[in-house]
Amino acid sequence: MVNASQPPARPPKRVGPLQPQPPPIPDSSGVVHGAILGTQAGRRVELVTSFEVKVHLLPAGALDNAKYQLDIDLFTQRSRSQDCLPGTRLLGWYATTITDPLAQDLDLHRQFMQFNELPLYARLDPTLLLMPSKTAAATHGPDGATTVRLPFIVYEGLLDPHSGDVTFAEVPIKVETGEAERVAVAGVAKDAGTGGGASGPLIAHLTSQRNALDMLQVRIKALLAYVDAVRAGTVPADHALLRQIASVTHQLPSISGPQFAEQFAKDYSEVLLALYLAVMTKTTQKTNDLVDRHVEATANQSVGGGPERMSSMSSMGGRRGGRHRADPRGMMGMMGGMF
Repeated sequence: MVNASQPPARPPKRVGPLQPQPPPIPDSSGVVHGAILGTQAGRRVELVTSFEVKVHLLPAGALDNAKYQLDIDLFTQRSRSQDCLPGTRLLGWYATTITDPLAQDLDLHRQFMQFNELPLYARLDPTLLLMPSKTAAATHGPDGATTVRLPFIVYEGLLDPHSGDVTFAEVPIKVETGEAERVAVAGVAKDAGTGGGASGPLIAHLTSQRNALDMLQVRIKALLAYVDAVRAGTVPADHALLRQIASVTHQLPSISGPQFAEQFAKDYSEVLLALYLAVMTKTTQKTNDLVDRHVEATANQSVGGGPERMSSMSSMGGRRGGRHRADPRGMMGMMGGMF
């Protein structure tokens, strides 16, 4: 339902100059067709997901007077997505249209019957939410609450065994949500109820802080302008106000004194030392892993995992003309000076 409801809410896809654009569908501006995947157990059908398909408009008289032609190649390519959902298969197709099923819809329905003997046709009609009286969409529950019908109508094709004609019959549906969907909807509802998004608590807190800083800046500029005016002699001095300004400035920490410079240098050195120790620890760990791999590979080769190698120097740890065997302890001893 979410996949099928996206096309009416998003702008149509632009077609490049080198790509052929199919002719428009008459009286169906913005109609999008798609296939539905799901599971079926007896008369119980569960619609799981869907994907869009391309439908071509044919001139009258072509393909037994069919007006719609399904792009089989693209449909076959996109239908492979059901391999990622074990147990699902093609159940039918959908269209986003405000009109009731027409003759061309029956023709397209027959084309889907080659993939499923009894496919379903789901029609998304956004006007059902805007015009509830049109289809009696507004109903009252047992608690008196008003429930609006979803703009989603499902039809099944009824085949006449004598004439071979196909007719659509509306079937009742029931919307069931999974645990993940319920959690997501609850989160969205909670954010909407508590002012999520641009009006959330974090944005409100940051906005209040920004307003406070702006007000502080305005007042500091006003005090600075007053002090400059007193120094220039354009404004008479108010000694009580000047004493208050001096008291506020004396409470502020100084960033130019020796104590601040000493504390800043100490904190800066501690941060650099922590970073240096982290880099040294990581480098030491990688070096230790490299030594372990080298010792393991050399030991496996000397035990019999690799071909015999003849030593040409007796000082390598083995008898001349004999087999060379690496000593893990000697290797670790050589690398011990690195740590």
